[in-house]
Amino acid sequence: MNGVNKMKWSDKETKRLKELHAEGLTDCGIAKQLNLEFGNNRSYRSVEHRRRYLLLDGKPVTCSKTEIDVPFIKNNIESFADFIKNNLFKNQSVPYSRRKGKQEEKSVLLMSDIHAGMVNKILDKNSGAEITTYDTKIRQREMITLRNAIIEIKTLLSHSYDLNHLYIFNLGDNITNDRIFNGQVFHIDKCVGAQVIEMARDLSYFINEMKKVYPKITFIGIVGNHGRSTKDSDCDEPVENNYEYLLFKMIEAVFKDDKNVEIIVPTTKFFVYKIHDHKYMLTHGDSIRGFTRNSIERSLKDYLIANDSDFDVLAMGHFHRIDKICLSEKNTAIVNGSWIEKDSYGYRVAHQYSKPQQVFFGVSHLWAITWDFSIDLIRKKVKQ
Repeated sequence: MNGVNKMKWSDKETKRLKELHAEGLTDCGIAKQLNLEFGNNRSYRSVEHRRRYLLLDGKPVTCSKTEIDVPFIKNNIESFADFIKNNLFKNQSVPYSRRKGKQEEKSVLLMSDIHAGMVNKILDKNSGAEITTYDTKIRQREMITLRNAIIEIKTLLSHSYDLNHLYIFNLGDNITNDRIFNGQVFHIDKCVGAQVIEMARDLSYFINEMKKVYPKITFIGIVGNHGRSTKDSDCDEPVENNYEYLLFKMIEAVFKDDKNVEIIVPTTKFFVYKIHDHKYMLTHGDSIRGFTRNSIERSLKDYLIANDSDFDVLAMGHFHRIDKICLSEKNTAIVNGSWIEKDSYGYRVAHQYSKPQQVFFGVSHLWAITWDFSIDLIRKKVKQ
């Protein structure tokens, strides 16, 4: 009798045991049900002993902490529900203290891989003809789409958040150049000098448009590999020699007397910027080797280990497709998209067409990323 409950069995308990046994419950399930109905503390061994005494056949199953008896649960759903309502709901969690007024947050736009001057053409499978998916006119339409999307999102979120400061992390490749690879002159509609001047004008226009909805603008310009002055990708030329550095300095000159616009032009390819207590590592991404997601993640983790980098979020472009990669429990990488629809170069390299998208996210005192949007630069026409 060792380990068996010595509490006497009543006639009602014995009758109920027989009924539960007939329903197919195990000794463990019967013990649970009897305890629930009669308020006793019967063990499955007590049930097993009684069952054998009554000459009832069965295959007793040893109870464990993780065992879930399906027939037992099915027969007692209402009892479980009552237990939850009468017990768990009484133990209130720490009450949420709602802030008075709107919560202050900052907005961050990742802008990269615009490739001004580029002309992208692909073969249309339906017609068999070559179609243009990207050129100067398309790029300018996409800038208007981006502007409108940010205004719409800010208007939507302004019901809950006080969004008074927009940070534009420009991650490079605003221009496509004319000397990066052999034959590039056949895939552009203007030379690099014209690309620089045109983008200085268009980015200044965009910043000025954002001033209409954000009291404060901070623009940070990181150079990309398409801004280099030489065809040699292994040439470690200074940032000041990059065409995009000159582009950013032009924008800096445009807004030099505007107290509401801050233009930051780093002289390094990696730049750390802090919003609240969150650190953002900004880079174009061409120094990160690989093109598949696994190879990019591996390269980023190798960089993180080798440099013992202290940042919360690494923001980069270059790969023409949006992604979010968890590097560690403290570090996250955000890969921005491009402006080119169905980039033919990206397809040749990664066998995947690009989708024109840019990342837009929020920052609070507590979190480095609160909300985030992947803004499509080509809006589908809605049928009326």
